[in-house]
Amino acid sequence: MNSLCHLHVCQTLDISRSGGLVGVVKLHEAMLRNGIKSRLVYVARESTVLCPAESVGIRLHLFNRFYFGLDTLQVLRREVKGADVVHVHGLYTFLNLCAGIYSRRYCKRLIYHPHGTFAPSYIKKSRIKKALVMFLFELRNIRTVSIWRALTSVEAMQIKSVVPGANIVVIPNGVATELKGSETEIDSLGRSRTRTVIFISRVARVKGVELLIDAWISCAKATSGWQLLIAGPDFDKISTCLADRVRRAGLSNATFLGVISEEEKARMLAKADVFILPSFGEGQSTAVLEAMAYGIPVLLTETCFFPQARQIGAGIECLATVEGITCGLVNIMKLTDMERRQMGRRGRELVENEYSINNVAKRLNSEMEKLINI
Repeated sequence: MNSLCHLHVCQTLDISRSGGLVGVVKLHEAMLRNGIKSRLVYVARESTVLCPAESVGIRLHLFNRFYFGLDTLQVLRREVKGADVVHVHGLYTFLNLCAGIYSRRYCKRLIYHPHGTFAPSYIKKSRIKKALVMFLFELRNIRTVSIWRALTSVEAMQIKSVVPGANIVVIPNGVATELKGSETEIDSLGRSRTRTVIFISRVARVKGVELLIDAWISCAKATSGWQLLIAGPDFDKISTCLADRVRRAGLSNATFLGVISEEEKARMLAKADVFILPSFGEGQSTAVLEAMAYGIPVLLTETCFFPQARQIGAGIECLATVEGITCGLVNIMKLTDMERRQMGRRGRELVENEYSINNVAKRLNSEMEKLINI
């Protein structure tokens, strides 16, 4: 049994509040599976149904955006004191303030995981509030961070632009590839006669959903025999407006499904022909990795910052514009089923080789052992 104890501090596990952090639970659970000591502290809202092993939920006071809980100080003091390294996921919250205070008090190594919060599209939002929080406590935390974990080389550069001289290790997100079944099992589930493009993420402007709908309408002739399924929480309350836009265009092959369960998501992924993420900015999308693990070709905007999919022939990359997404849709839909399956097969091999959540957990632990031994 490994003696190093990790503490993961995560502001929320609710995808409707912060989709990029839902993978923290899987990382924590992968550590436990591999004999690595791990604890998880998170804000427990009423809608949060996850209760992972070796975790504690903090009650949120009045459901505030700062994630202030009355018992936050007591919980984090206890958990930080018992940990060797403190992993803070995300920025700009009360949990970060407390984690920084107690990490310094008890001389614990502080590790920051930005999860895309330094991407240009994210920095532009709520600039004044973020600048205030940065001044009040994040700058002090940043000065005591031992290691920054970047998900990609692009995110590493984004961190460097904000924190020159930062000590950075690039460790990607991971998915549980061993749970997906073999390629034969996936293919045996069959593809529907009507081909399907799926979007699974938060329905938010930053995810490019409006561009996707406009592109789908603009290439209506090419989408004959295809359907578009959009699943995820309505983060910006735009689903109804976009559905009306589709109806006004005289189309009936685009559907907003809202929030879906893990079982429903698995069924969608098993039957989909194309996965699309037209985002304006990503740290690294777990949803894309999950789709590739199912052997689905992906259509991504360049600002997803995952050119590897295009480079290995597992998908198509396009500009984050209506014209760019339209072109990408037309190009990937005109491929034969065999060509798309070959793209999906290459993507699955990539995920199995480089993005296994178990390997990610072991690598993160190894990097922390090196840090502690310095």
